[in-house]
Amino acid sequence: MDQHIHLLAEAMLATTVESREHNFVFPVIDVLDKLSSSSTPDPLLRWKCLLALGRVCSTYGILPGRYPWINNLVVFGDGPSDHGGSADVWRGEVEGCPVAVKVTRLYSTVPMARTREEILVWGRLSHPNILPFLGIDTKTFPLAAVSAWMQHGNLREYLVHFPSASRLNLLLDASRGLEYMHKLDYIHGDLKSFNVLIDDNHSARLADFGSSSVVQLPQPDTRTFPTPMGGSAFSVRWLAPELIYPEEFGSNAFVRSKESDIYALAMLMYEAFSGLLPFEGYRDEGVILQVMSGARPNRPQSSLDLGLTDGIWRMVQECWSGSDHRWTISCIVSCLESSIAPTPKMVGSDERTELQRPVSSALALRDGSAGASEPESEGIRPNRRKKLFRRLNQLFRI
Repeated sequence: MDQHIHLLAEAMLATTVESREHNFVFPVIDVLDKLSSSSTPDPLLRWKCLLALGRVCSTYGILPGRYPWINNLVVFGDGPSDHGGSADVWRGEVEGCPVAVKVTRLYSTVPMARTREEILVWGRLSHPNILPFLGIDTKTFPLAAVSAWMQHGNLREYLVHFPSASRLNLLLDASRGLEYMHKLDYIHGDLKSFNVLIDDNHSARLADFGSSSVVQLPQPDTRTFPTPMGGSAFSVRWLAPELIYPEEFGSNAFVRSKESDIYALAMLMYEAFSGLLPFEGYRDEGVILQVMSGARPNRPQSSLDLGLTDGIWRMVQECWSGSDHRWTISCIVSCLESSIAPTPKMVGSDERTELQRPVSSALALRDGSAGASEPESEGIRPNRRKKLFRRLNQLFRI
């Protein structure tokens, strides 16, 4: 650790060099790149190095040399094939292989530095359930991230075209991708059905790492603090209550965490089984009032055939409860794996009981705790309602 701190100090001192010649900054970038990798055991140090790396890269407009550059990109069409909150996705081709090209819109409120920060995190990830990062393009666009093309679109679109697809298998895929990130102490930060893509093998892969970071941020995450809704890609329907109103949870900072990822994953599971957005029918302001009053979506009707057993639903409820009671991602993966594993059919057994049985062993992983009952809203007391409306005014400028 002392050696890492020494190297970090050496790198930060090097950034004071006034010359803007790239040959002065490349060694700094290389050192920060190594220290911010998953091989550094201290997540706080990793975050500091990643933040410093992002600043240096933004100042000089360059990225670490190990990130591949795409020189033969061919883009199709006169416009993007899809749109995100602050970026467009174009369809293209590299050496005959279809690719997706993510480009931050020039008029977006999200600066180009955020694109570099996303690339810095995304380029370090490699897992069967993570969207593959292929490289960077600066010839066709000012700065674009190139990835494999997912022909089946996102999870929400996929389930419309393949209504009989196994929700449990797809959710297990997404959970394994998140487990991989959490083991590396990375937070996804924006889990929802739109950011889960389906590949040619009908497997789910996590995508969109623009809100991703390393755990244990030592100060407010100013990159992702909620801004007025008119100019942001704020995913309030999947946002944990401690992020909506940090002050009520003893924090003065908007800090994403593994626990807030688990909350969002629970909402993603609800999406998969219901086919609805969380709190569908409510505007974003109404969603916040619902969440802060303790309300959560109701259990989808007729979803048992899709795999939503009592055990799985209990898991979902606990995962969107208070942050201290949420499951870890490893427990979720174990639960989903157990629920998918085939069990011998018992003659005369009740079908509902049979579907639930595989979950029981995984539930024990949750420190033996019983499943939470359906959260009920107790309403909002007048004084608290005033505070919430002040918070809404901050978020939406009502």
